[in-house]
Amino acid sequence: MGLADLLVPQEDLRDAAMELATEIADQAPLAVMSTRATLRAGLYEEVDAALKQELAEQDWLRQTEDFAEGVAAMRERRKPDFKAR
Repeated sequence: MGLADLLVPQEDLRDAAMELATEIADQAPLAVMSTRATLRAGLYEEVDAALKQELAEQDWLRQTEDFAEGVAAMRERRKPDFKAR
């Protein structure tokens, strides 16, 4: 989705942010305004809803036997034997 395009060390964060801001500022102003309007017109809500759904899915999955098996298999460095429960 382009929410995180670049990871930088903390000490380089300001420089990286300024580079990105400069790149955006150098683009066609109407296209930038249109993109911002699109983002403000519902994308945030869609992403927020998707993240809430993902959290709910992860919450129930952490309670399954398969989750425990996956963690145990990783710890024991073996192939997991999932049972779909």
